[in-house]
Order: sequence, then C-alpha cells, then structure tokens
Amino acid sequence: MQAKLDESMITDISPEAHDFVLKEAKKYAWGNIYLPPAMNGIIAMPGIRGGAEWSGACVDMEKGIMYVGINDIPNIVELKEKKDYRDELSNIPLLKAGEIIYQNNCAVCHGADKGGNKSFPPLVNIASRLKPDDVNALLQKPRGMMPSFYTLPDEDKNAIITYLFNLKNKGRYHAANKNSISTTDKQQARKRYNLKDYIHLEDQNGYPGVKPPWGTLNAVDLNSGELLWKIPLGEYPALASKGHPNTGTQLFGGGIVTAGGLVFIGASQDEKFRAFDKTSGKMLWEYQLPYGGYATPSSYEVEGKQYVVIAAGGGGRQLTKAGDLYIAFALPR
Repeated sequence: MQAKLDESMITDISPEAHDFVLKEAKKYAWGNIYLPPAMNGIIAMPGIRGGAEWSGACVDMEKGIMYVGINDIPNIVELKEKKDYRDELSNIPLLKAGEIIYQNNCAVCHGADKGGNKSFPPLVNIASRLKPDDVNALLQKPRGMMPSFYTLPDEDKNAIITYLFNLKNKGRYHAANKNSISTTDKQQARKRYNLKDYIHLEDQNGYPGVKPPWGTLNAVDLNSGELLWKIPLGEYPALASKGHPNTGTQLFGGGIVTAGGLVFIGASQDEKFRAFDKTSGKMLWEYQLPYGGYATPSSYEVEGKQYVVIAAGGGGRQLTKAGDLYIAFALPR
C-alpha cells in the first residue's frame, strides 16, 4: 500500500494518460499523507476505499498469516461549506423546500442535478422505478449503500419525496421541529463542511491515475509484520490486449483461507472468482462469474464433501452489471 502520492507514481500506461493525470493532479494539493481535506481539494493516497480493503481480511490462525485485499487508487477530496439552510424553508412551497433539503443531504451522492455518478444511481425519472412509499422506507431504514436518514423530521422527508417525484400543489413547508438557535449563537458556531463528491483521480479513459497494480492480494505475517507476498488481483481485458496485463482492479470483497491451503476471493472488477495457494500466492483456479462477487465467500461441508459459495450480485460501486445469484463450487476430494 502506498502511503502518499508523488510524481513518480503517476500512471505510465501511456504517455497520453500520464500527461492527462499530471495536469489534473496539479489542480490540487498532494504529496503528504496527513493533508486534511480542503475547499480547493487535495489528493488522498491511500484513497477513501483503501488501502486495506474495508470488506475485511481472513487469517490462517495456525500460521498467524493474514490475507487482505488492498486498493492503491487515489481520491480527489474537496469540501463544501455546510450552510444552515433551515431559515430558508419557512412557509415556502413544499416542492422548493424539498429541493433545498435534497441539495443539503442527498446531492453529495446522487448529484446536484439528480444525475448520479460512477458510484451512486441517478434519481432522474425515479417514478419509473419506485413509489413514494419506497423512498420513504429507504430514508427511514438503510439498504445497500444507502444510509439511513431517520433523524430527518418527517416534514423534511415528505419534502424530499415531493421534489423527487415532482409532486406539485402539495402545500407549503411547515417545520414542526424547527431549530430556534439565536443569531448570536449561529455567528459563534463553528463552520461545518460536507464532501463535495467521491471522485477517483483517473486518466482520460477512466483508469486509475497512478501506476498499477491498483488492486492486490497480500499475505502478511502477523507475528513479524513481514509482507510474505503481494500479487495483482484482477485485470482489465482492454488494457491486457495492449500489453498491460495483471494491473489489478478496484477491490470490494473479502476472502477466506481454508485448512487445505487455499485462499478464495472474488472482489475484482473483472467479475472473476479465484483460488490461490496460501503459501506462494500462485493462482490455481479462476472462474468467470456471471455477475461480480463482491461479498466474502463461505465454505461448508455436506456428506464429507467441501463446498465454497459466493454471492454474485455485481453492481454497486464496481459499476458492473447487477444480478442476484449464489454460486457454489465443489472442491475435489
């Protein structure tokens, strides 16, 4: 895992990609792992999704060896000031209030224009997919990447739904629980900030802006701290055909290590499920899943035969096609 970004790490998969990324990077501050997020933007390395991949590691308890996926993909981190918008809401049309509340709570993920981004779906024409009651349930109880907004007053949730579904003539906004903070207290309050967006530093074709490998599987001796082996995990066929195989991809999903000496992991953006020798890191087997396996697999036994199963749902932040399958594999005796 790279602990900071310097110019020698800028991508070299092509001269055009290198020049594009370097020009983009020079718009922001970078080079120090301890740089705090800023209004004019910084480049964070490791990025928001790792370093050590947050879907988890697995450990060989007998040997004391941990196997963990790592992302080496930088993020552009920009802040925007979080304004106290509630004074704008009193007795205005509910549709307009919904737009203001949406911009302050939802736009960071779904876009100011409701157009979504590479990680979060668009909300334009949401009525073709969901009903107002569905959105109300999502605001109350999280699902997938959607966090809960149960702390928002019911009137705020109603306003957001009115805005998303363009429900006109729904009356005016009346806040039952409106904050009554004095002007003096507001002036003395600390400024607060939100992330402007979740953006990778990328080249002109959407590949990460640093030299590969971008995603790796690593074996770490927990007794000594020594890195035993590190291998790229995943690749992009279009880059492999141009002489850049084994670049690794962004990873989402943990692995398991078996008593038989194997590490099983999906996680990669190329939607493959793989088995590795736990001692050497050599890949022993791979299978092209119909949808990406971005969950940690499980192993079980039936009548003396061992199986490995993985949830292949695809989609999500990997932006691959979505599905809904569990796929099990029998291990040879």
